[in-house]
Amino acid sequence: MLELVKRNYWWLGIKEDVKKYIQECIKCQQNKIQHQKKSEELYPLDIPQGLWQEISINTIGLLSKSNKMDAIVVIVDRFTKMI
Repeated sequence: MLELVKRNYWWLGIKEDVKKYIQECIKCQQNKIQHQKKSEELYPLDIPQGLWQEISINTIGLLSKSNKMDAIVVIVDRFTKMI
């Protein structure tokens, strides 16, 4: 819209005025194109039944070397959140 207005008009603060007009225009908001995909339905994970039956494993790296190592492995029990 700004480009269309700029073709024939110019004034100090044109960008802010056009932005404000679009934000307040009901038809502009209703017809605005959505650039995001529709999100899919989320499903919760099942709750584990006991200790250390289900774990999550993450790696953190590349870190600065310490004793010739440059990464950390983090293992977490999903039931107790114990690391």
